[in-house]
Amino acid sequence: MSDKSTEAASQDDIKGVLAKFCLTILELRDVSTYKHSLNVLNVARRIMDALPIDDHFREIVELGCILHDIGKITVSCSLLRKKGPFNSEEYDKIKGHPLAGHKMIQQIERYMPAEVLEIILSHHEKNGGAGYPRNRSNLPIYVEIVAVADIAAAMQEHRCQRLGWPLDICVQELRKCHWSQGIAELVAPGPKELE
Repeated sequence: MSDKSTEAASQDDIKGVLAKFCLTILELRDVSTYKHSLNVLNVARRIMDALPIDDHFREIVELGCILHDIGKITVSCSLLRKKGPFNSEEYDKIKGHPLAGHKMIQQIERYMPAEVLEIILSHHEKNGGAGYPRNRSNLPIYVEIVAVADIAAAMQEHRCQRLGWPLDICVQELRKCHWSQGIAELVAPGPKELE
């Protein structure tokens, strides 16, 4: 095995270990966020199965799904588990998680593809300039897949603040965001056994 292929294999091993480490942190900090990340991963895999993508692209999206909400470890557990709607100050704290997660994973960016950092930062953006933290439009497809999977999983999950929605309502809501590639339609089978 050449030095370059050995280094690439080591980088892949490190990425996997770091992703598992972050997922374990999420599980220990907030089981709901941990389960949500796994649900997002399941929905994203279903979307990717319907698209012509390669293994590298799939790995980027899967890492992005696992790490997309890592910034929520900076949000208090009492806020994450609050029953009822958030007030504007609480919602602003929640909305800080993409920037916090991006800052955290930047510390290990040598081991993570730049696209994963972009997913973490942009998974609450929507095409057309809506969303946060940057009101960005023309999102890369890998960000769109995670964003759609995140919304679909979140809408179907029962949360402290509300009950989950039926799949048909979720798909109607997703269509309103004007995702490219008909991604909203690829959610239609629905996530398997959301927790």
